[in-house]
Amino acid sequence: MRRGADGSTWRTSFPLSLPAGAADIIDNAHSVLTILSGSTGTGGHASMILEHFDDQGSPKSTLLDLSAGAAGISINKTPAQILQANGNVINMTLPKGGDWAELTKTHHRCFALTAVQTAALLAAVQRFKDKVSNDRYVYRAPGGVLGRLSSLPGTRGVNCADFIIKVLGEAGITKIGYRLVDTPFRVAK
Repeated sequence: MRRGADGSTWRTSFPLSLPAGAADIIDNAHSVLTILSGSTGTGGHASMILEHFDDQGSPKSTLLDLSAGAAGISINKTPAQILQANGNVINMTLPKGGDWAELTKTHHRCFALTAVQTAALLAAVQRFKDKVSNDRYVYRAPGGVLGRLSSLPGTRGVNCADFIIKVLGEAGITKIGYRLVDTPFRVAK
């Protein structure tokens, strides 16, 4: 997120990825959601950055993603910014030591959201997280239909791309649809 030229507005860090005619202003009524993936192969990992105002009216960039490890799936909702001393730019900090130069090499697409859509997105993330806690979702690298077919009855195999597909659909932001294998590149293009 960056401060606008007028000094009083906040704007997205990804203005060129917004649909034509979409406002890039971020305030209490508007936010921007950016879906990111790597730039090689299937995209490596998919995550989302939500640029929004928090309940206290402060600008915030939040990284939303699914990760898997020995303990199972984690749904991460992590601050992804550091406000510089001059107060004009919120620098993104990315997982695994990434930096802005790396971020610009990724595939990404953006959605301009209303306050209602932002609340619906955060609620969908929480529902997904609750299902992970209840062992409804298990990690399966291919995700998609193959992830479902390779899971035990009563569970659903998901990957980072499935997480994004599910929460965007539940929040009413966009319908991407599942494929045999869901890839990070596919959700970010």
